[in-house]
Amino acid sequence: MRNAEASGAVRTPVTRARQPYRLMVVDDSAVIRGLLTRSLEADPEVEVLASASNGEMAVNALGRYDIEIVILDIEMPVMDGLTALPKLLAAKPGIKVIIASTLTRRGADISMRALPPAPTTT
Repeated sequence: MRNAEASGAVRTPVTRARQPYRLMVVDDSAVIRGLLTRSLEADPEVEVLASASNGEMAVNALGRYDIEIVILDIEMPVMDGLTALPKLLAAKPGIKVIIASTLTRRGADISMRALPPAPTTT
């Protein structure tokens, strides 16, 4: 038995005490954007404020909406996700980005390139 249980202290689950998470969905497929949006908004703690069909539109949307999280496709016309990623991070430091890609070997390799470099230890 853990100390908290032994002492009679009860741990309550951590809940988000503020507004729903504010998301933007970025994908060149209108079908995928619609499916993701409907699926995400089924959760009361999520609100999709914007969607965009390419990275350029996503970067521009950050100036119009208070977005916390971006779901970003990799392969898109006009501006792809890898090009848009540093622009999104520069436009709104601290924003969280979830990379979405098709389930292919090539897509997985590209998604890995989107990750920040691992910290070095001395």
